[in-house]
Amino acid sequence: MDAIAELAQSAMHEFVVLSEAGGPLWMPVPGGSFDVLNNMAYAQTFGARSSANVILGFMTEATRADDMVMMDAKRIVDYIMDSECYTSFCPGLVTSANTTKVYKWPTSAGYNGAMHLVTVETVFASPLVPSRKCTFVRCCRDMQNGTVIIVDVSLDNGDGTVKCHKMPSGVLVRSLNSDASQVTVIEHVQVNDTGLHELYRPTLSGLMFGARRWVSSIVRQSARLRDLFIVSKSASNGNTNGRKTLMKIADGLLADYASGIAAVPGSGWTILRGAGTEDDIRITYRKNNDDSNNAVVSVCASFHLPVPLKVTFDLLRNNLLRPKWDVLVNGNSVREEVAVCKGVAAGIDDVVSILHLKDPPTGENRDNIMILQNSGYDVSGAFMVYCPVNIQLMNEIMIPSDTAQSNKVSLYPTGFHLLPVEDTALGLGEGGATLVTVGFQIMLKLARGTGLYPRSASTAVGLMAENIATIKKTLTNSHPIFYRRQPPNNLI
Repeated sequence: MDAIAELAQSAMHEFVVLSEAGGPLWMPVPGGSFDVLNNMAYAQTFGARSSANVILGFMTEATRADDMVMMDAKRIVDYIMDSECYTSFCPGLVTSANTTKVYKWPTSAGYNGAMHLVTVETVFASPLVPSRKCTFVRCCRDMQNGTVIIVDVSLDNGDGTVKCHKMPSGVLVRSLNSDASQVTVIEHVQVNDTGLHELYRPTLSGLMFGARRWVSSIVRQSARLRDLFIVSKSASNGNTNGRKTLMKIADGLLADYASGIAAVPGSGWTILRGAGTEDDIRITYRKNNDDSNNAVVSVCASFHLPVPLKVTFDLLRNNLLRPKWDVLVNGNSVREEVAVCKGVAAGIDDVVSILHLKDPPTGENRDNIMILQNSGYDVSGAFMVYCPVNIQLMNEIMIPSDTAQSNKVSLYPTGFHLLPVEDTALGLGEGGATLVTVGFQIMLKLARGTGLYPRSASTAVGLMAENIATIKKTLTNSHPIFYRRQPPNNLI
């Protein structure tokens, strides 16, 4: 116990030094809103115990990011220190978080002095990107002037027996006022990235699991919760249960999509087209927990699009273009009925929305199908996850008294995850290309004793290939139409 306490104390000291912006320890990414570690300066500062001593076959990944969060410091700390809340605070990023041992529990209120052993698994929604599972000590300490630090550090000695070793990392939360905080995140790991597909190597190190993604998730969830709180206070009848339930389902949609696509080991996927190339399309399935012969089938692929990240995200969310590429819409027009919840800080780029399909000739609602969509943008990456929902079910969800409805809903999401392919000349996300990862989940019957029917698998993969071709054509051709950049001043 003394050795663990000493390790935690040393990690806290290192974290406090690293948390300061500027100086030689960090190098800013142009337009990226985060910093990468200067390994030479780090080794000079922290000597022999630093991550300069990288394990053979491992790589070091260290990033720092900060932002203002629309939530008071105490609630942020509560969400991070409680493993169950931590998962819901970072949906689509954290698939599991468990406190396996409590070394120290504070005698007073709050988490000051707490020290837990935690196991966390983080993912990027693609079978081509191995998940990261890491066990570490998480400790919390109150500092001066309303500042709290939460520090993580692995207990293992970094001998290569585990694939992810956490160097001193964590979160610094500085209280600004009663409903806002400044958050600084440092994510510093040594990781064995064997299994990472070549498609993802051109993206900037630290995007898929780095500090910027953690910060954007905390900012997004805090702003959405604040949005619900503001609506709740302003609603004359206090009728917000339906909105809260729908937000919970939307978060579950993102989490289910990530776990259905990313949490399946690479060996669990069957490659049915273009193995090892950009035409690589993969399929897998998992049986239902009931006695039926049904299975949830996941199909996933990744491809480059010669369009910048921000433009790609905007075009995917453009309802005028949607009928051209979305097989779910099937040529009908799309109208946003309501933005259920959007980030106060992030605006329209970060929103849970309900879409309704319209029949073009009549303008009438098509059947009873609506689309629940959860989308978010950050310069380090973006996502859009959605699924069809029957209008009767939607009405049941929105009934204020039916707050338990979210536990009864089974949804099979389709989704996109976007990463910028580095172009630092224009700033991250503003230039260059986009790496698009797309996946969908459907329910299919299994052949008795033999798994998927070959015809069903072939149809699902053919649908994915056709959809990718349509998306590439639509977004590439629409790019110059919807985004006419002004020429530089010297060319006018």
